[in-house]
Amino acid sequence: MVVLQVQFEQVHAVVIADGVNFAHMPKLHWALGHPFAITLMAIVHTSPYFIFKRRDWL
Repeated sequence: MVVLQVQFEQVHAVVIADGVNFAHMPKLHWALGHPFAITLMAIVHTSPYFIFKRRDWL
């Protein structure tokens, strides 16, 4: 359960930082902003799984 919380907590940090600052959102002024944000969220979400798996915590 803690592993899931760690994964989703990091994604929330990315979403909050991206969604709060409407004046300087890269998604609005950069053509690849939205795919970049989605990719960043996927990497942040999956990295703890592989780190925990490598350390035999799962």
